Amino acid sequence: MNEQIRELNDIPLPHNQIDPKIQSLVRGLISVGVVTLSSCEGHLDGVRIPFPNVGLQNDGVFYENLLMGTVQPIINRFNETSRVRWEIGDEYAWFRGYAFYRDLNPVNDTHEDLKSFTQKKLRILQNSAIALGKFLFVNRTPGLEKNMLRLGEPVDISRLIEPS
Repeated sequence: MNEQIRELNDIPLPHNQIDPKIQSLVRGLISVGVVTLSSCEGHLDGVRIPFPNVGLQNDGVFYENLLMGTVQPIINRFNETSRVRWEIGDEYAWFRGYAFYRDLNPVNDTHEDLKSFTQKKLRILQNSAIALGKFLFVNRTPGLEKNMLRLGEPVDISRLIEPS
């Protein structure tokens, strides 16, 4: 499978219900070895989150080092030239009894009055999410895609458990 991954769109999505305007970011994160738990392209319906975001698995030392030691530095380089800045959040939460996770969100936009979001602002954030996904893919460490979970294969949970 890894030999076939030449472009971002070659990376399979975990399922077919991922919003279209967040798919590139999910694929980019998968390309650097991150397991995504949730994602949303942002919606202005007054019910769902009005900005793009992705929930990232953060169980144990492996994922903490991957997120903060590998992925956040790539995001920081993206932020140097991007109109929209992104950051992996500090908050840990229990996600449906599944795992601890961190959110990847556009910086400063997550705490604004939700009524202040416009279609134009949402499009800017969605376009930035697409650009960040491409940036992660292009700037990934060669061979890191070996960490990608393959759909339909059993998951080796030993790499998720910290050594005692």
